[in-house]
Amino acid sequence: MFVYDFVTLERPYEEVAGALTDDRGAGVLTRAVVAAANGSGGDQLRLEVGGARPIDSGVVIPIRWTPGSDHAPFRHLDGSLHIEPMEGGASHVSLSASYDEPLSGLGRREDSRRRQRQAETTVRSFLREFAGAIEGAQDQDSTRAG
Repeated sequence: MFVYDFVTLERPYEEVAGALTDDRGAGVLTRAVVAAANGSGGDQLRLEVGGARPIDSGVVIPIRWTPGSDHAPFRHLDGSLHIEPMEGGASHVSLSASYDEPLSGLGRREDSRRRQRQAETTVRSFLREFAGAIEGAQDQDSTRAG
């Protein structure tokens, strides 16, 4: 299955891309994944972050998210975070990913649609948590500097 979503951050591209390329799976991305998982998955939850690579006007960062919970909407989510500058000093962050449905469930069409909605909701929550963490961290930095 496939999922796509995006957020716009009122932060300069350089700040957002810098926070992501320096993350390597131990910082803001991991906190956003844990928050999106609502604490489920515990020690089994894993986020693998690949090396950032430049594209035309931005950067792409591969990720693999393994929830580690039988109640998660997917077993693995493999995709890419895309970060691109926007006019006015904003940044566009999107996630394009494919995922494996959990082995549990009846596999009926209704179950598949429900899992798709859950996956979309989980990705949306992840992006919102990520945006909040980036904007919060930047606000804290400007408060300390001021």
